[in-house]
Amino acid sequence: FGILIGGKAYKFNCEGIRLIKVDIRLNEMILRFGNEEKQREIKVLHGLYDKSEVSRIAEKFRYETGVIPSVSNW
Repeated sequence: FGILIGGKAYKFNCEGIRLIKVDIRLNEMILRFGNEEKQREIKVLHGLYDKSEVSRIAEKFRYETGVIPSVSNW
């Protein structure tokens, strides 16, 4: 599990990089990742409008990364 930004792949739970926080909002997801020394935060726009779909995505993040997403503005 990871993310590709500008041609660089960030693999979570590999090489000291971990997913720290996931915040799912009405129009976007905010992901914070990194290590103790350096962290990055990105916003990802999404088209989710069904609360049950948001719950499914949040559970997938929890299952695959161990991070429990916060869901706000729904």
